[in-house]
Amino acid sequence: MPGCVEIIAHRGARSLAPENTLAAARLAHKLGTHRWETDAVLTRDGHLKKQSGPDRGP
Repeated sequence: MPGCVEIIAHRGARSLAPENTLAAARLAHKLGTHRWETDAVLTRDGHLKKQSGPDRGP
C-alpha cells in the first residue's frame, strides 16, 4: 500500500505485558499494530529460541 504507514510492535506491547510473549503480541494487535517483531530464531533442529540480551552477540 503506497503511502500507508505500517505499525510494527517490537517485542509486542511490552510496556503493558511481558515482552516477547503471546500476551504482548495479542495486546499489540488489539491496540492496532499491523505486525509483531520478536527476537527469536529457528534452531537447526526446528525449535524456536528467544534471542536477545547481552549473550546475543553482535
